[in-house]
Amino acid sequence: MNYLGFGNTKPDGHKAHGYLAHFPWIIDLSKRTADVPGDGEKMIVYTGAEDVGKFVAAATQLEVWEEHSDMAGEVMTFNQVIRVCEEVCGVKFDVKYNTREDIVARMSPDLDRRAEGIIQFYLAYIDGDCDVKRPINLNNLVDVKPMTVREYLQQWWA
Repeated sequence: MNYLGFGNTKPDGHKAHGYLAHFPWIIDLSKRTADVPGDGEKMIVYTGAEDVGKFVAAATQLEVWEEHSDMAGEVMTFNQVIRVCEEVCGVKFDVKYNTREDIVARMSPDLDRRAEGIIQFYLAYIDGDCDVKRPINLNNLVDVKPMTVREYLQQWWA
């Protein structure tokens, strides 16, 4: 979720990223644009970096650990997140939807590692490799109330 903080101009806007690298990821609120893999209708997990830490700390106190522990601030589609961004910012975003062919056409041996990683994610997302396949169980096992996408956006962009 912290990638939604890229380009924030508030005096403490650098905190919007947590400790993540500073680059736009799918949605660039500073430019009011979105570069979406596929049609933007597959569900994806959004969790703030600070909340991930809270979930992990709380999970270490569980008496029994499940084989998989998944957490989420919120599970939404890119299109849903874009709509919330538009509502919070009060402006329509310029959204580009990319087919698999569009993404493959971007491949080049000259890409830097970050750009290559983004392309790999786009392909994985389109191919269904990022689909939410298991229940988000950790939210029900620990006492952590994660920030929602709307709360995050209101904090940093309203």
